[in-house]
Amino acid sequence: MGHKKQTGHICRWMACGIMAAILIIGCTIMIGLSEWHDRKEIECRNTELHELRKDMHDLNMHIAEMSLLGETVADWDTIDVEDYHQLRMEVDCMLLDMGKMNRQIETEDLRQLFVEKERLLLQIRNAVQKRNDIHEELTTEVPKIVAKSKKEQQVQSSTPRPETQKKKRGFWVRLFRKEEKAAVDTMKRQQPTATTKMLSVLNHKIVARHQQQSRKVNGHLDSLGIRNEAINHHLQKMIAVVDEHVNKGIEEREQQIATLEGNYTYYYIGMLSLLILVLFYMFLQVIRNKKRTDQLIGKLNAKNQQNIELLTQRRQTIQAITHELRIPLATLKHHLGVMKTDSADEIDISLEAVAGMEQMLNDLLDYFRLDNGKETIMVKPFTVKGLGTRLASEFAGLADKKGLVLTVESSSDDIVLGDKEKIQRIVRNLLSNALKFTDAGSVTLRLSYEGGMLFISVHDTGTGMDEEEQQQIFDAFRQLSNAATKDGFGLGLSIVKNLVGMMNGKIELSSKQNVGSTITVEIPLPLVHEKDIERENEIIGDNRAEVVVIDDNELILHRMQGIFAENGIRCDTSMSMDELLAKMREKDYDILFTDLKMQGANGYDVLKILRMSNIGNSRTIPVVAVTGSAGITEDYLTGKGFSGCLSKPFSPNELMSVANRFIQKEVNGKGNIDLIPLYEFGEKQRTLWLFEEETEENIHRIDKAWEKGDRHELKEILHSMRGTWELIGCGEKLNRVFSSVKNTTTTDKEIAQGICEIKRQCEDIIQAIHEEQEGGMK
Repeated sequence: MGHKKQTGHICRWMACGIMAAILIIGCTIMIGLSEWHDRKEIECRNTELHELRKDMHDLNMHIAEMSLLGETVADWDTIDVEDYHQLRMEVDCMLLDMGKMNRQIETEDLRQLFVEKERLLLQIRNAVQKRNDIHEELTTEVPKIVAKSKKEQQVQSSTPRPETQKKKRGFWVRLFRKEEKAAVDTMKRQQPTATTKMLSVLNHKIVARHQQQSRKVNGHLDSLGIRNEAINHHLQKMIAVVDEHVNKGIEEREQQIATLEGNYTYYYIGMLSLLILVLFYMFLQVIRNKKRTDQLIGKLNAKNQQNIELLTQRRQTIQAITHELRIPLATLKHHLGVMKTDSADEIDISLEAVAGMEQMLNDLLDYFRLDNGKETIMVKPFTVKGLGTRLASEFAGLADKKGLVLTVESSSDDIVLGDKEKIQRIVRNLLSNALKFTDAGSVTLRLSYEGGMLFISVHDTGTGMDEEEQQQIFDAFRQLSNAATKDGFGLGLSIVKNLVGMMNGKIELSSKQNVGSTITVEIPLPLVHEKDIERENEIIGDNRAEVVVIDDNELILHRMQGIFAENGIRCDTSMSMDELLAKMREKDYDILFTDLKMQGANGYDVLKILRMSNIGNSRTIPVVAVTGSAGITEDYLTGKGFSGCLSKPFSPNELMSVANRFIQKEVNGKGNIDLIPLYEFGEKQRTLWLFEEETEENIHRIDKAWEKGDRHELKEILHSMRGTWELIGCGEKLNRVFSSVKNTTTTDKEIAQGICEIKRQCEDIIQAIHEEQEGGMK
């Protein structure tokens, strides 16, 4: 309750902190949006100011273009008039827009001045054109007058003078006659002609009109100058107003931006500070809660560890008790069988009781092995029909005793690949259950193989089960109401379910009360062809491995011998140390299994005696300790000099797995390297490390000695290696090379070959050390 209350408290505080953090983040987002809005307004205002400046610049450009075009007013044609008018209208629109944008800018007078200026320019253009027309008129009339003057001269020259009779005059008469003639000629010249009159009239007319147009042009130019001065004055005033407005707007924007940045900086700092405070508070709460949780977890782990230790101790105790009970039980069964001739009935009853007790102990051990995950699949070929025949003969006696009809249907001759032993255990448990709970009727076993699946079906006409019982039937240590008077722990079907699951199969139950039950098992098994069987038989037949086992329990010896025989390995057994030594004098074995707990010499004594003797390969043979004690680990045993450990109770797969570790080494060509004798000189890992370092140094020394051609030094190196190599079983090869080096007649080529062999053997030794170190770490 206290833990739940504390958890609820921290959850409430965390919820409040998260809500506060969300609120602060929301406020920060709102502040950010407000800042974005204000900055947007400032940007819009800046855009307006830039537009105003741009418009003012465009206005100046248009006015300058109008001024340049106005300078050529005397040469304007109709297109120029239209262009100037178009420019003036554009300027007028721009002034109108600027006036609307800013009330401080007065554009009406300026617009009017531009209108008047356009009017004056047009008047000047007209006056200039009229003056030009006068010149054109002059150029037109003068040729006419000249032509008329020429005509008059021609008329005068063609008029005949009246002839007078020449009279002789006197001197004075002739003198005064000449003067008279000259006066007459003068009078004739001074008399006005029509041409002269026309020129005089034209001159007065043109001069008067020219002077009039010149006065108009001068008047218009004066007015234009006044207008230009007014326009310039208004433009300067407008530019000053615009510049002042723009500069003032820029200053206001800069001040607004500075104020905006200052205010919002404070806002952000405030929100961030609040968020940090909230997060820090939440962090403190989390730390406090973590400390409390760690304390609680520590207490829970301690209690859990205690529970695990208790469960482990209970399991180990049950296993040890079960294992220890099996030994006297087997002895009792053996002696009862021997005594059977004296009192057969009583002994039969005792044997049945012993068999029942043995079955319960076996079920208990099987369950704990499955529960601990120690069971593994051991695949080998077998026939489906042979499986059915063997089980039929095994359970026929029990069925006859209860008056039941046992039917076994197995017509399949297929050879499949699977764990025959576990499948037999499945069928045995199913048949045993069916016969146990069937008082009348029949029990039917059907075995078939189809489509890569082995089908096992057991049908009985027993009491049957209801729906609730069907849900509980596969639970461990679960006994139904109809099993109250039956022996057993209620583990049979639980073991079946676990075994089926190990082989990736499935199990189904169909039952009806007072009618019977049917259990169907499906297990996927591959089909084996005859060629595969022949090849496997060849492999088994070629396996020359030999094993020796020492134990004072004949039942265990018989079981191990049977397992090895099924796997094609020859196995000899002995029940005493003397018997073991006698067998080892006859031949060398590949591996020795010894029980640790025996009467007389125990497993430690066996190992010590073998390592100290010179019988066969007693000093190099791998020795595996077999023990039912849960407190003894493999690391402990290997530290004592054993090669491995096999825990009781063991399955065939576990036994073969341990045996193959050493038999496989022999197959790979490294089985003659036995590092176990080295463990007598100190701690295992340190000893292996020192031996590896020494071996690598020897390789280096051999190379240097051979490079120098120093046979004496090479002989000394090999001699120093002989003791250790003989201890690990590699002395024969070293002695052969040592003899060749010692012999003075041996050629350098032969010595080089021997050195190569020694170096390869050194590499094999180093590899074996690495494998042993890796195995110890695992």
